[in-house]
Amino acid sequence: MSYSTSSLIKAINHPALADKVMGPTQAQGFTFAIVSAPALIPTKDWWPMLFVDQKISAEIAPEARDAFLQEIMVYFKHAVDELKAPEGFTFPDVCDCKDNNANVELMAFCAGFLQGYHWLSDLWQDRLSNLDDESKSLVSQTLLGSMVLSGHPQLPAMLKDTPKDQLPVVDDVYADMPKTLTIFATFGRRIAAAETIAELKKAEAPKA
Repeated sequence: MSYSTSSLIKAINHPALADKVMGPTQAQGFTFAIVSAPALIPTKDWWPMLFVDQKISAEIAPEARDAFLQEIMVYFKHAVDELKAPEGFTFPDVCDCKDNNANVELMAFCAGFLQGYHWLSDLWQDRLSNLDDESKSLVSQTLLGSMVLSGHPQLPAMLKDTPKDQLPVVDDVYADMPKTLTIFATFGRRIAAAETIAELKKAEAPKA
């Protein structure tokens, strides 16, 4: 099944999901954060986070719920496939940035990504504490770029002491972010894969 943002929008627009789930690009951003996680996260754990109440109400019609999950998982697979492709990550087709202004869909995607990272922050901090400065810098760069493109309200305070000629330019951040997110997600997935292999080897090791 091929990926299409319009199919996700159609699923989200089901009356049974009105005001109960994230918007489509916000949901894609959160899902990409899960794709990038430095540990394997079962779908049953992160999927409810896409709902406004962070749980799936029993009142939601099963067909609407399942159609939404199906489209999210199509995007999940699409994102994984992109990371393996030469071109790497690309923003959803509805995201755009012109004249230093991110459109609302790009802002929503980056906001969703930051929400996902925040949800996973304990996992990231635990791994980063054992990694080098270059790895920590990659994560910081990714988060800063996402904050710039999402119009994060804390950004002005964070950058208040930054010289004017060193302030991030939105158009430049937008141009760089696909590569940055590709490296970030690949990095996180390699950590997850290494830990999985280590656990398998540990489980297979003969007991003394």
